[in-house]
Amino acid sequence: MCEAPAGPWTAGDGGCLFGSLQGYLDALTDSLPLKAVLSAANPLYGIAPADCPLYVVHFLVMDSFVQGAWRLDEDRGPLAGAFVAALWAAGGEVRCRARVAAIESANGAVRAVRLADGDRLEAKRVVFTGHPKQLLFLCDEGALRPAFRQRLLEQPETAGIFGVAIAWAHPECSLLRRNVVIYSGLDSARQYHQPLVRQGEAPHALVCNAQRSSAGTAGADVPAVAALALAPVRPEDWAPWGESRTGQRPADYAAAKRQLAEQTLAALRATWPGAAGGMRVVETFSPLTLRDHTLNPAGSAYGLRKSAAVGQGGRMLATTRLKGLFLAGQSIILPGVVCTVDQRHRRGGDSARPAASH
Repeated sequence: MCEAPAGPWTAGDGGCLFGSLQGYLDALTDSLPLKAVLSAANPLYGIAPADCPLYVVHFLVMDSFVQGAWRLDEDRGPLAGAFVAALWAAGGEVRCRARVAAIESANGAVRAVRLADGDRLEAKRVVFTGHPKQLLFLCDEGALRPAFRQRLLEQPETAGIFGVAIAWAHPECSLLRRNVVIYSGLDSARQYHQPLVRQGEAPHALVCNAQRSSAGTAGADVPAVAALALAPVRPEDWAPWGESRTGQRPADYAAAKRQLAEQTLAALRATWPGAAGGMRVVETFSPLTLRDHTLNPAGSAYGLRKSAAVGQGGRMLATTRLKGLFLAGQSIILPGVVCTVDQRHRRGGDSARPAASH
């Protein structure tokens, strides 16, 4: 049970269920450093403390860490590979580069999925894990209720992500088997409204981790490590290049990515000066990269935003009024891969937890 601190938050902010994380912290303490520590993990779900539903997002995510210091052990194989293996084991098939063009229906029920190449897959049940706003274009006219269509259009998006892949050629890497969040100050929400691209600021927040690289070693006694630094960014800052597509971006887009990557690398080198000489940028990606590969509008990294201001009205159910159409993924119930895996584990028991390392 949630024990709420006494104060105006309890009555006026929706209580533990949909009250905001910021409201809870303000009622709990006046200490800015303590508030920063307690809210520092918010980039895992991409919602600023003032807008984050306390229980239905923050507490559920943090509880998974309190229960045990486990993490996905991707040295044994990628998370996507585990999902594919489970699908194969259940008799499923994976089709790559097979873009869905339409979800066909008749008499209020799903009938088939039509692919862009014209192939038609008949089905009585369809589980859609993409961004829900894609349903506006995939479903037949009139298949979705007008109220549901309007609700999708009005739902706010979460932040985007700028990512930097880094080769870490040094005997010691503090990022192996752990997540490290680097902040430039005590404000744990500034990253969501920071104009990184237009004003050339260094990222206020970076989420970093690393794993052994399958490429081998960087030297006789130096293991090759692949590190990843993620910076929450505003998707609208990338709007000047919104009409372009991956592989066809203009030169100023590449220059903006390069500048942001250099600032990210500088932050890591300042944090771990002993390893600074062994770090180099390998690849970068922006919200537009995510948009092109995942079809998330504007490149939002965590799907639809679950807002404390909207409360339960912002939640989406896995079932729909279109018989046979079910929704899953990070836009449903909880945002982000951490939330999605956590909610699956809570529903499925220990057998649903992926391979973990302690």
